[in-house]
Formats: sequence, C-alpha cells, structure tokens
Amino acid sequence: MRRINKHWSYCPLFLLWLWVVANLALSSCSRNSAGISSDIPADILNSSRYQVYINGSPMPVYKAALNINVAHIALQSNETAQIVVKCKDAGYWSEGATIRPLSKGIVPVISGDSLVFQLTAPAMLTVERNNQIWNHTLELDRKRNDPSWWQEGFRYSHTLQFVSNVTATTEVLFLFADTLQNAPQQADNLIRLLPGIHTRNINLHSGQHLHLDKGAFLLGSINIWDAENVRISGQGTIIHDGDQPPYVDRGFQTERNWRPISINNSHNVSISDITCIARSRTWAIQATACDSLQFDGIKIIAANLANLNGDGIDLCGTQNVVIKNCFFRTCDDAIALYRTLPFDSGPHHTWNGTDYSHNVRTLVKNVDISDCIFWNTSANVMRVGWTGMQLETDSITMRNCDVIHLSDCSYYHVPHSLLAIMSEDGSGIASHSNYLFEDIRLEEYSALVGIKHQNARLKNFLFKDIQAKEPGKWPSLIIAPKADERNSIAFENITIGKQPTKCPKDVPLYVEKDCNVVFR
Repeated sequence: MRRINKHWSYCPLFLLWLWVVANLALSSCSRNSAGISSDIPADILNSSRYQVYINGSPMPVYKAALNINVAHIALQSNETAQIVVKCKDAGYWSEGATIRPLSKGIVPVISGDSLVFQLTAPAMLTVERNNQIWNHTLELDRKRNDPSWWQEGFRYSHTLQFVSNVTATTEVLFLFADTLQNAPQQADNLIRLLPGIHTRNINLHSGQHLHLDKGAFLLGSINIWDAENVRISGQGTIIHDGDQPPYVDRGFQTERNWRPISINNSHNVSISDITCIARSRTWAIQATACDSLQFDGIKIIAANLANLNGDGIDLCGTQNVVIKNCFFRTCDDAIALYRTLPFDSGPHHTWNGTDYSHNVRTLVKNVDISDCIFWNTSANVMRVGWTGMQLETDSITMRNCDVIHLSDCSYYHVPHSLLAIMSEDGSGIASHSNYLFEDIRLEEYSALVGIKHQNARLKNFLFKDIQAKEPGKWPSLIIAPKADERNSIAFENITIGKQPTKCPKDVPLYVEKDCNVVFR
C-alpha cells in the first residue's frame, strides 16, 4: 500500500487523469440526472386539499402557488378515462362545481366527497367549487351605470382591488391531461431533467435542447440569451420563486434569473408542453428583441400575494410569434406587447448596472394566438403599450380562445378587458394596425375592450364571432381620436347573453371623439 501511495504521489499525469474523469462524471450528472436536492422539504409540492384518481389509480397533486393546485394526468391513446376528484373536507362540493372551459361541455357528477367525470381527449381544465366569490354586483351597480364616473377613468380603489384579490385567492384545481410522450434520444445538445427536484438556473445556448421529463421540477430559471435554434420540451414543471420585492413592480426587468423563462436577442426558439410557474412578483416569460418564437401547449401560472405584475408572456420588440394550445392563469396581463426597455423616451433605465438603451426595438409584428384558455385575476387578456411608450404593432390575431375569468372588477384608466390600449395622459407615439379577434368565448369578464389613447393611430381592428355568456362588469370604452377615419374598429356578430349587438349601447360601449366604430 505504501508503495502504491508513493507511486501516486509522483505521477502528476495520473492525478490529471483522475481530475478529468471526475469532472466528466459531474458534467454527465448535470446533463442527465434526477438531481434531487436533500435540502428541499419532501412535502413542498404536496396538496393537502385534493386527491385525484384516473381509472382508480391515484395521481400526484401539487400546490403551484397560493390556493392553486395542479394534477398532471397521463392519458392512454383512444381510451375513456374516469376522473375522480376528492376533497378532504366534508361537504366541500355541497353547492356544486363547475369545470371550465364551458366549451368542453363537461358536467361532473357529485357523489359525497367525490366529483366524477370522464375524459376522452387531452384537455386543460379548471375544477371550481361554486359560490366561492362574494357577489359584488349590487354594490357597484350605481357606479357602473354612471357614465360620468367611468368615462375618464380612475386609479384603483381599495374596494376594487380587494375584489380582485378575493378572486385571486379562489381555491381551484387545474387538471392538465396529456398523452404520454416518448423520451428524446440522447444527443450531445440535449439536457434532460429526469423526474425529481432540480435546484439550479440553466443558461441555454445556440442549438441546445432542454427536456423536462414528466415529474421533473426545476426550481429556478431558464435563460436563452443571444442564441438561436433552441428548444425546450417535456411535461415537467419550472417553478420560480425569486427575491423580487413583493410590493414594488420590478417584474419587467430584463435580467437573467428574474423569472421562469427569459429570452433575449434570440432567434428560432420553440417551447412546448411544460408548465411554467411564477410564485414571486414577476413576469412568467419575457421575450425581448427576438424573432421566430413558438409556444405550444405550455401552461402558465403566475400568482403572488400582491396580485399584480404576474404577466404571462410579454413580447418586447419581438416579431413572428406563434402562441397556441396554451393555458394562462395570471395575476396581470396574460399577453402584453411592448417595446424593449427603456419603455419611454426619458432617461434610459439601468438595473444592476445594465444599460438597455443599446438595443431598442419599438416594433411588435406578426403575433398569432390560437386555441388558448385565459384566466386573469387582474388586468387584461392582451395589453398593448403603456403611458409614454413609443410602439408600433402590426398583424396581431387571436382565434378560437376561451376566457374563463377576466379581472374581476378592476379598472385602470380603461376597463380591464379582452384588449386594452392605454396611455394615461395620451403621451407616446403609437401606431397599431391589423388586429383580429375571432371566435372568442367570454364566460366571466370585466369588459370587451378598453382603449384610451389620444395619440395612437389605430387601423383595421376587427372583433368577430365573439360570444359572451353574460354582460361584462363594466361598459367597454374607446377614446381614440386619431384612429383611421375609414377603416378603424369593427364589431361583427357579437352576442352578449345570446342577444346580438347592433350598436354600441348593446355591448354596452362608450365611444368618444368621433372614432369610427362600425357594427355589422
């Protein structure tokens, strides 16, 4: 033994070889391992409220954020699956339950502590106990019906924000049912996270593919900066719970590790099927100065105690984007179209010493959104621009989407709505053209549209085949004196509570200053 030790002490090449082998092993583990961290409590993801069974077999249920619980269900091809949801509290379903979106036509059967229904195809569903939210309609009827109160807009009042917070803390179960996926083949550019808890931040570079297996939980952030041809896939989950200040808006910062997914100055990025959760006060996904992005089948949950600034996908100076088959539960705008930082023409912003003024882009173009589900507890399904922002947008479409809940009663200079374009004082050079909202189903919502921008040039906006289950909580609003005189804003085949709309009063919609609005 002594001779061997003596031999090793005089063999630097052998020591070098050991060092190389050890580092290769560590590198391999970081690329393809469960990476279960012993310092993470085992019950951090367990829901204490619900139990979910598929064909008699229990499925894991985890707590995503606040009172949001999630179960991922694996469906076999061509099977009819019986889903049973149980709650540990007696009488929990006594007032009934609703499964949304209503367009799925799923009506559960309640038997004691169990809620039973069937699934025949992949779906993204919410299971909601009825009558959780107090009825605020009578309290606000007087103000809602007084045009002098809502025409000019106002800032949040305590009452309105409290109502929004009540909605935000509603207890709910999300069921994400997908067919099983095959694991990708091993490749040099593949980073694969196996089932388990992974605590790390990941920087993806050009040509890399990150895959999160079903049951993999990444506690951290993913950054795609200055890259091209990047892919993220799998049925795993990203959870970001950062150190953003809880009572100050810093969600917009363009920083690495500042949200679940940050994409900056990148081209040809594809993200599919994963679940993306932001627990702290920040945007879930930010794409800045990017081109050619695709989001397919992702589930976004952004929920924080402030019930603000939890955006879904923010496109800042980004073009050629496809968003399809996605689920949004956000506590601010689900989708926002902005320029890159700085957001206004004042002194450029610096955060942590970063100067954003060198790569300013003010155009967002060719954004196609389809087959999505939206639940906003605050703000809008889509926001375009902000006070003082120079921004141009063109060719924006949203088709075949369900809005199951939209911003219960909140109002900020315009009613929170399906589409909001707002500049508080009319500042900012803005031009927005060729918008289409078609085949949209509104189940519970604040307003259809909220536009107030004295200097925005609007052209060719069409709202078509929109069905609202009931009237909105606020009158819609359009104040856009510089809208195109001939081809401005059109509403076609809009039904409110099964009643067709033939004029602004039927929505109701308040139009000011000669904006060309057409109903047909």
